[in-house]
Amino acid sequence: MGIENLRNIFITTHGAVIRKRKYELIVEVKNRKYSIPFGTFSNVFIVANVNLTTPVIKSLSGSGKYIFIVRTNGELSSIILPQFLRSSSKRRINQYKSFEIEYKKVAMIQELLRRKALLAQWILEKFYDYSGRHYLEKSVIKSFYKDTAKWIEKSDKISLLRSIDGFIMNSLYRHFSAAISGKWKFEKRTYNPPENEVNSLLSLVYTYTYSILIPLIVSFDLDPYCGFFHEKRGKHAALASDILEILRPGLIFFVADMLNSEFLTKSDFRKTKRSVLIKPEALKVISKLYSEKILNSDFFFPVSLFIHEVVLKYL
Repeated sequence: MGIENLRNIFITTHGAVIRKRKYELIVEVKNRKYSIPFGTFSNVFIVANVNLTTPVIKSLSGSGKYIFIVRTNGELSSIILPQFLRSSSKRRINQYKSFEIEYKKVAMIQELLRRKALLAQWILEKFYDYSGRHYLEKSVIKSFYKDTAKWIEKSDKISLLRSIDGFIMNSLYRHFSAAISGKWKFEKRTYNPPENEVNSLLSLVYTYTYSILIPLIVSFDLDPYCGFFHEKRGKHAALASDILEILRPGLIFFVADMLNSEFLTKSDFRKTKRSVLIKPEALKVISKLYSEKILNSDFFFPVSLFIHEVVLKYL
């Protein structure tokens, strides 16, 4: 698979009509037509009620593409497999073996964190420009990636690399806290259960993305439950959590932008004895924004690129 067709198509508008024209996918949305050549994308994710005909399914399947039917909360509903389904057993056997080899895991984690640090610097710069309160000085932010990359290069133990990941997240969360409106309180990350509205929103967005990553990983013939960074817990898809790390900086900024744009108010949340829950109507608003800002963009492209350039290299 070449880099040029690593992008996935997400169809998120209810009532969209999906047709084919020779070697093109035609998506009709609200009297507008979008033409997408088959050779420019990898798979199709359908996150809405759409008109999908059998000829389209046959064409996509015959071109070796997966069709993933996904619920609005990101959970996988069903999969339409490629017509000439290749066996994933060899790749998965290599995955299980490689993810037990320490030096391979270290190398993958190092590159994961380098890419995460690069995106983190970009987000930190945006937070700095948008906020009058700052945790790190501008000069420190400007050299954040370079300094963190040097630290990563010197660290050859997974425990040390986890500490670096903690440093990246701590830097992001501190600037996130300073950047969001004073109406919202965020002191630290809490989950299982989230202790306030902001943590509840972060958990929801992370869960949406984690759920989307599972079928994306499957499309590379990999086992999403076998990871190289996070330890597996029960039915947890460890590889999805591993790769989610690349996207966390962008997701944190998405949440900050949602809060500062006043799409939500505190009345959209309900407190219980143990947690803070998001009300159903607010969930619809969040789902719509997630579709517009995250799914209808190249947000997931860094994940496909990382799997293609790094994970598959070490199998």
